[in-house]
Amino acid sequence: ITGLRSKEQSLVLSTENLPPGYAVSARKQFYDVKDMSHYGTLKMFVHGWDPMRANYEALNNFTRYEVAGTDSSNLEFFLRLTKNSEEDYYEIRKPIFPGWDPRNELKIPMKDLLNFKISLADSTILDTVIVQSGTGTDSTVYQTFSWNTSPKERQYATKRMADGSTLVVHGAPTISQVKYLKAGFRNLSQTEEMTGEIWMDELRVTDVEQEIATAATVSATMQFADLGGVTVSLEKRDADFHDAQTQFGSGNNSISASVSGNVNLNKFLPESWGLNIPVNSTYRYTQRQPKFLPYNDIRIQDLDPSLRDTLASVTELTQNFNWNINLSKRSKSDFWLPKYTIDNLTLTLANAQTASQSATIAKQTNSSVTGAVKYNLNLGKNFTIQPLSFMNGFPLVGEKISAFTLGYLPSAFNFNMDGVESNNFSRSRNINGTETESNKLSLKRNVAVDWPIMPTMLARYTRRMDNNLDSLVDNKAAIIKTGNLGHLGTLQEGYSLS
Repeated sequence: ITGLRSKEQSLVLSTENLPPGYAVSARKQFYDVKDMSHYGTLKMFVHGWDPMRANYEALNNFTRYEVAGTDSSNLEFFLRLTKNSEEDYYEIRKPIFPGWDPRNELKIPMKDLLNFKISLADSTILDTVIVQSGTGTDSTVYQTFSWNTSPKERQYATKRMADGSTLVVHGAPTISQVKYLKAGFRNLSQTEEMTGEIWMDELRVTDVEQEIATAATVSATMQFADLGGVTVSLEKRDADFHDAQTQFGSGNNSISASVSGNVNLNKFLPESWGLNIPVNSTYRYTQRQPKFLPYNDIRIQDLDPSLRDTLASVTELTQNFNWNINLSKRSKSDFWLPKYTIDNLTLTLANAQTASQSATIAKQTNSSVTGAVKYNLNLGKNFTIQPLSFMNGFPLVGEKISAFTLGYLPSAFNFNMDGVESNNFSRSRNINGTETESNKLSLKRNVAVDWPIMPTMLARYTRRMDNNLDSLVDNKAAIIKTGNLGHLGTLQEGYSLS
């Protein structure tokens, strides 16, 4: 608008007498790993030094680097996207020409990088090995290596593009995990040292993905008076769906469903029994299919159809099913024996089962059965005596002393016992299919007694006992027949007076 020239804000890389084959570079490390997988193009402007326009340059003895009469240059710019130090990276190389030559502009479609890496996945590498015979004549042996099984130092490939740029893949880079950027230029001359500088301007990613994605949730509940009820829910969410607070989706196409229900079995029994028997059960199913291969930037939809079975191995599936039943008294008995015994008992039986798979686990199952007995007796603070009541007639202090009370029974007695048997199995997806399996059996008991000795003094006793019964997991009958409770692993007692 004003016609004034704006101040140049480019990053300048300068060198003097750079030997043939050497490079100058600058590196930037990001605080957080950058994910560029949601963008379509990587762009950058590059300015080569121009010996014919010395007023723009800082030095007067710049080397001529363009090869006369050709579309090539002895100056090569490179930009490296690195996941870690120098083991896994993409690199883009371009010949540089004087000034703001349009050929200098870096414009790389991300899909070119990804397609090149995909093509290497099942390729072979031809390498040469010099064999020394010891007789003065050496022989050359050609060997082939699989890209996927080769060591990192052999995983190096280049590809020439139509615009004159060169793509490089080393190791297993991914644009979804860029930790370092490295940019610079190389002296491709065979004999001549190079002096000069380049300007790098506006490194950016463009063409942000604008995929159409949906999410849907359905839920329904049915209640059958006080007999029970059923709730069903279903949710589907696309990998690219996101809300206003997030820029991109989760990266997983997910489906989840759940069915839960409850029934009060006591409704089928006489009301006079005063029982409470709720039964609850829940089933959950979750499926997550990733948009990209795990720890990679390759979209599954871009894979060759013959490799689509890879989707099954990276799909995360989880199924849970659990149920529990409780038995307790809802109303209190009038007769003292059940009033202080079964009225305070709660019996619980529960079962939980899980089956899952993931990109690293081919199969995993977990199951547990829990049985619990709880006895909670609350007597209150009414069981007291007045041992000094005979002093009521004493003058002055007799009335106060005679009112002194002592508690002769605890106010509360709590006992909990939980027995748990668990079975776990896992098989990994590694080449050996490593399997692990464990069966465990445990018993936990807790006792707590509150005793109000005086109105202002409460004594409390607690005891905890944890037993390991793994040795009896296949012979549970012996626990009942012989009373063998296995190994006592934890014994804790506590006393307090307040």
